[in-house]
Amino acid sequence: MKDRDDAKRLHILTSYAYWQTDKEIELLHSFPSEWNVMLDSGAFTNFTHGGDVVTLEGYANYCKLNEGRFWRIINFDRIGDHELSKKNLFALRDKGIEAIPVFQRGDTLSSLVEMGEIASPVCIGGISQNTSASAEKNYLANTMRAVRSLGIKAHLLGVGGDQMIHYRAWSADNSSWILPMRWGRLRLWVLGKVITIARGDLAANPTANVSRALRAYGLTLAETMDRENWKPGRSVAIAGVRSWMRRARAISNIDSRYVFAMTPPAYPSLRAAWELEKSNWT
Repeated sequence: MKDRDDAKRLHILTSYAYWQTDKEIELLHSFPSEWNVMLDSGAFTNFTHGGDVVTLEGYANYCKLNEGRFWRIINFDRIGDHELSKKNLFALRDKGIEAIPVFQRGDTLSSLVEMGEIASPVCIGGISQNTSASAEKNYLANTMRAVRSLGIKAHLLGVGGDQMIHYRAWSADNSSWILPMRWGRLRLWVLGKVITIARGDLAANPTANVSRALRAYGLTLAETMDRENWKPGRSVAIAGVRSWMRRARAISNIDSRYVFAMTPPAYPSLRAAWELEKSNWT
C-alpha cells in the first residue's frame, strides 16, 4: 500500500452534508481501501442555505463514528467568520479530531502562519468559480505567493486542474468532471489535452479529434447520442470519470493531488471507472 500522502493514490472528497444517512455511511465504508478520502464539513452548504444545515456537534460525532476512514478532515469553518472558524478548529482538535484549517478571504497573513503550524495542508477558501476574473487571479496569486514563502502546503477548495497546475498547489478539489451527468458536456483527456464534446453537437459528423477521443474511452458515436448513456453509471458518464482519473494521474507527476469532489449520485460512475482504471493507480 502506498503512503497515504503519495500523489499517485486516488483522492476523493466527500461532504458531511451529503453523506449522513445510514445508507450513505454504509456506502462510504464500501469505498476501496486504495482511495484516500477527504471529508469536508459542509460549511459551504450552510453558507448557501443561510442557516445551520449541519452543526459542529453533528460533524464531530460523525468524524468520531467513522474514525480512521478519512485521509484528511477539513475544519468546520464559518465562511466570513474567522474567529468562529478558529474556535471550531480547536474544538475539533480538543476532541482528538485532527482537522485541517481553512484560510478564508480577508484573513490575515499571521493567521496563515498560525494555521501552517497547526496542521497540513491548509485549505484555501473564498475562491469563486470565476477563476479567470482579475480579482480571483489576484487573490489566488497573492495567497499562493505567501504560501510558498512560508513553506506551507496548500489545498485549494473548488479549483480545477489548470489553476492547480499553474499555482503548483499540494492538492485541490473539483467536481467539474461530473458534467456529463449535469449538462450534457463530456470532457475527455487525450494526449495531454481536454477534448470537450457537447451532446447536441454529436448529431453532425464528428471531427477527427472527437472521434479519436471517443475511441480512447471505448465509446461509439451511437452510444454518445443516446441520452440514457449520459446518466450515472452508464457508459458516457463512466468515460467522463475515467478521463478525470487519467488527468489526475498526469497531474500527480508534479506531486499534486487532484481530489474528486463527489456526491452520492456520482458514486456508481466513479466505482465503475475505478474498476477500468485501477491498474494505473495501484
